[in-house]
Amino acid sequence: MRLHNLLLGCGRRVAAVGLVVLASFSLSACTAGPDFVRPDPPASDAYYAGSLVVETARTDNLHGQAQRLQPAESVDGAWWNAFQSPRLAKLIEHALADSPTIDEAFSRVREANALYDAKHRGATLPRLIGQVAGERTNGLPGTVAGGSGPVVNQESASLLGTFRLDLAGRTRRELEALAARADTRYYEALAARRDVAHGILVTAIEQARLVDQLRAENARRGAHDELLYLTMERLRLGHATQADVHAVQRDLRLSEQTVATLEADIEVLGQRLAVLAGREPSSYQGEPFTLQDFQLPETIPLIVPSALVRTRPDILAAEGLLEAATADYGVAVASLYPDITLSASTGAYQLGEGGLFSGTTQGWNLLAQLTAPLLDGELRGMKRVRLAAVDAAAAHYRGTLLSALGEVAESLKQADITAINLTLANDAYKDSVIVVESLRTKQAHGALSRADLLPEYIAFVAIETRVISAMSDRLLATADILRVMTDGEFIPDEIDHLDGPENAGQAYVEPVSEENNSGGNDSRVGAAP
Repeated sequence: MRLHNLLLGCGRRVAAVGLVVLASFSLSACTAGPDFVRPDPPASDAYYAGSLVVETARTDNLHGQAQRLQPAESVDGAWWNAFQSPRLAKLIEHALADSPTIDEAFSRVREANALYDAKHRGATLPRLIGQVAGERTNGLPGTVAGGSGPVVNQESASLLGTFRLDLAGRTRRELEALAARADTRYYEALAARRDVAHGILVTAIEQARLVDQLRAENARRGAHDELLYLTMERLRLGHATQADVHAVQRDLRLSEQTVATLEADIEVLGQRLAVLAGREPSSYQGEPFTLQDFQLPETIPLIVPSALVRTRPDILAAEGLLEAATADYGVAVASLYPDITLSASTGAYQLGEGGLFSGTTQGWNLLAQLTAPLLDGELRGMKRVRLAAVDAAAAHYRGTLLSALGEVAESLKQADITAINLTLANDAYKDSVIVVESLRTKQAHGALSRADLLPEYIAFVAIETRVISAMSDRLLATADILRVMTDGEFIPDEIDHLDGPENAGQAYVEPVSEENNSGGNDSRVGAAP
């Protein structure tokens, strides 16, 4: 108890003196190096030269409605709900909860925040170390045992406190760099979450395209099979040659190859969806997506470039790296200035009877230590290194900005051209329908054989496949626009759940009911006449 009281009294006196000295030095502190200044936003409000297409073309087909650009300040992080697909929304919810990519990204955020907190506490609070020791020896204290002297008991306790004054602002710059890197990790996590959701949407649309193309290819394979039968009959009657039979067999086998490839690709994309959602590939058991599972958004959000650079996560992440590099340069500059470290210690020790001393001895000391780099070529070289790092981070930021603006410009162009392509493909589809119906009429009146009709029908199915691709391209172009515009900010618990069957989103768990795949009015995908 006596030893405790002695330490406590000495510690209070030392702490009081230390705080007074610390406050006097801290008030006169400065910060070395330049302060970070956010880069200016783009001066232009346009993404490309020329007039912007405000409304796209339209046609009377599934996903053929016109889309209109609508000015917006930001795009909600749950942007996939614009496609009004309960299955898609449910699948992405699984990914947000189970995706290892997202888990890793946000774990990095927690790591960066924890590192900043640890460094901040270490830099703003004194470091206090306590030590208690006890020794029993028959030699001199602190020597190797084995002497012939009397047995001596030694007990000691001490406290040591140190604090480095941040006169040149090195600590503050170090904390600025850590805070900027923590922000960068956060924006990288938002970008990862955005890209995972985009990957699921793109994969689902690609699977839907293949499913509808498989239906069309099966129809074409059936036409080739029928044509082969008719050609062999004509060969038997002497109206065709063996080469004619082989030509039809060739086309039939190519069609069968296409069917087999489509079936395999559909299954592979389903397995990829399970992996993107954070599940094993073997967990995919549900019905694949079709183009009728999606609704094309009628409005497309348009954020001007000056606002995009303040909301898009990858741009903000690059900005965080630039801020961190600027702070690192400040650290290098501050390292060229003197450092002052304050330390204070107090302690007490007691020797047993027969020692050099008797009773309890106590002591304390205060130390102010100044260190200055008088001749250190490495520190001055690090200043140039950090300055080059600032230039590299600035170039990286500008490259990220230009890539983002280029992605927006490309996606806007794609939204326009895919609408035009769908219109042209649908017009060609209608023309082909008229041709096939005309030939059917001739066949009904005996003016045309079935063998002469089938090649035109096969060409019609090829046009139908182009229509399917054009529809999926429109969905993909819209998905790209929403991806490049989104800020990635949302709370998963606040995602609006769309009305639908309870298991509608479990594409890798439960089959989808037929009613979910049925189309409404004006929603044909191209049906053979």
